[in-house]
Order: sequence, then C-alpha cells, then structure tokens
Amino acid sequence: MAQVAAAYSLLAALLASHCSPACGSLLRRNQGREQQPTAAGAVRLAAQEATSNQASQARGNASWQWPNDCAKEPAIGKVCSLYYSSVTEAKMTAVLATDGYHKASRFDDIWLGNSRLPVPSCALQLGGDNYGISGDNRKANLRLAELAVCDMLAFRDLGAAHPKVPDCGANVSQGEVCELKMSAPMTTSDQLQEPYTAAALALAAYSRICALFDPSEDYKCKVNLGNKALLAGLQVSGAGTQLGGATSGELLTGVATPGLLDLKLKDAYDLYLEEVIMAEEGKSTYEGTDFHAKRNDVLLWTHAPPGISFCNDLHCLVQKYIQR
Repeated sequence: MAQVAAAYSLLAALLASHCSPACGSLLRRNQGREQQPTAAGAVRLAAQEATSNQASQARGNASWQWPNDCAKEPAIGKVCSLYYSSVTEAKMTAVLATDGYHKASRFDDIWLGNSRLPVPSCALQLGGDNYGISGDNRKANLRLAELAVCDMLAFRDLGAAHPKVPDCGANVSQGEVCELKMSAPMTTSDQLQEPYTAAALALAAYSRICALFDPSEDYKCKVNLGNKALLAGLQVSGAGTQLGGATSGELLTGVATPGLLDLKLKDAYDLYLEEVIMAEEGKSTYEGTDFHAKRNDVLLWTHAPPGISFCNDLHCLVQKYIQR
C-alpha cells in the first residue's frame, strides 16, 4: 500500500508540474477523494510552486477580490488589457496605476532590442509593484508608456518642452523624478503577450496622473471601462504624429500576425466583450484574420462578436476612454 501511495504521489507531482493551474486544482480535488495525504501534500506543493500566492488566495477565498480583475465600472488608473497574466487563469487582466507616488532617482538607460529608448521630457517614472519589473520588454514598455504620458502632459501644458507633473517633493534640478507605482502582472509570454501591453500601461498612468493634479475633480479622470479591452503596444516613431497640436513620437502597435490576432479575438469573444481597441497600424493584419472574414456570418456565432475600433496614439485612447 505504501508503494502504491508513493507511486501515485510521484505521478501526481509530475502531472501538476506540467499542467495549468486549473489542472492542478482538479488533481488536488481528486487526491482528496482517494484519501492519500502524502500524495495530496505533494500535489499541493507542486501547485504552490507553479502559481503565485496571489492567485492561490484569489481562488481559495471568495471574499478576497484579485485587484487585477476587470470590471465595467469607471475607475481611476485602471485599464483592461487583453493578455494572460502569469499568475491567473484569466484571458484579460486589469493594468493598474496605483496611488503610490513618490520621489525617486531616474532609472538607468532602458533598451528595446538594440535601441536605447529616449529619456522622457517630464519628470515622470513608472515603477513596478511587488510583481517587479524584471524582463527587458517590461522595462521597455514602462519607458514607452512614460514617453507617451509625457507627450500628453505637454499637450495639457500648452506644448511645454518639459511639462509639469503632480508634485511629489522631488528635486528635479538634481535629477530626481516622481515615480508612479504600476501594478501589471507579468505576462505568460515575453514574445507573444508582453509587446501588446504598453498602451494599457500608458492609459492607466495618464488617468492616475490626471487625478493627482486635482483630486477634488478626479471623476474627470476615470477610465470608462465598459465591456471592452485594449490590445496594443507602443513604439517610438521618428516621424511623430500630431496630438491636437503637440507632437508625439509614440504610436500604438498591433499584433504581429493574423493567426495570433485570431487567438486574441477568440478570447475576446469568449469573454463576451463588446469592443476591442487596437492599433491603427495593425488594421491590415486584422483584415487578414478569419475573425474579420467571418464576422458577418451570423450562423457562426452563438452571440454577437465584439466590435473592433482603432486608435493611433495615446491621445486617441484618452478621447475614447476618458473624455466625456
């Protein structure tokens, strides 16, 4: 009997290490029915190693709400991004700009591939929370979001070369900056998911900075989440675009291939989303998807597929999500 229990324990541990969190959860339930405490302990240990404490708590305690869940109500500093996080089973994750805002030193040079990204024109820095900002692509996305937000602040500040940010006590003349803490769980793939999160980071950060300027009127800065999600990255454009009179060098970028985009749009359909906002430059990729080709075939859908809209830059996203 002891040999059977040991063999079952080893098999269960191997299965748990190679399957999804949902699979691990199922194994734990089945272990309980077999009354094998040693095997159950092994599976629980494997599941704990495979998922974070936050995800385990969210699944195990109904009264605790995962802060990066998406909701439809307007909120400050919260944007729903169509990506899988590394700590939950959700197909969509809320990117948060928290109320953590304090002086800090500017990060060292940030690189995107072989290109060094510019230093933002304003004294704003986006930092990570307890999930960290490990990974070159995440660091680059935060820097791209900083650049886009500073461009928007220049538009607000009548084209100032170095637009103001809400006061945090930083000595800007000595190189200090104001750091806004972001909460955005790492994606499941640095190549297939992470590149399409920067636009959500920028919009969430702009919403929070907007509220910090005038807390008494922060309702004007809420993101109208509705039942929609954002799916776009950011890139630096040498040519730049016009943001209502202010020049921006940060354009939204779209999903690279029709096949990958089809997978993302299937997720949106499964989530019953009403709208997905994507990058204008990715419109041709969208037009090459099966989703686009079959969109008007009502016999293929059990419910209405999400609408698709496009934006070129952060200014467009602010108009779509925030301005009333």
